[in-house]
Amino acid sequence: MRHATVQAPGEPPRWQRNDGSSVSSVERVILDKNFRELQRMAQDTLDDAVLIGCSEAQIREAFHRMVDALANSYGRPHRNATPENHPLAITEG
Repeated sequence: MRHATVQAPGEPPRWQRNDGSSVSSVERVILDKNFRELQRMAQDTLDDAVLIGCSEAQIREAFHRMVDALANSYGRPHRNATPENHPLAITEG
């Protein structure tokens, strides 16, 4: 499995499928929106924690643990799964 490559620090990555191909423009918009929303929430949480007097290192470690604990809600993708036969497939048009 290939991992998405980061274009620039703080910017969403170039979203890719398991085979390395790019996702559609509609899917990219959705993922970029989710990424930026998560980024804003994380920034707000970090800022609040520092203002309250928490250690910046502590909140960053908590973020890492949270991300590491995330699980794929859909289980492992099937080898023959394609965007067209995914139950949440998005079609352009």
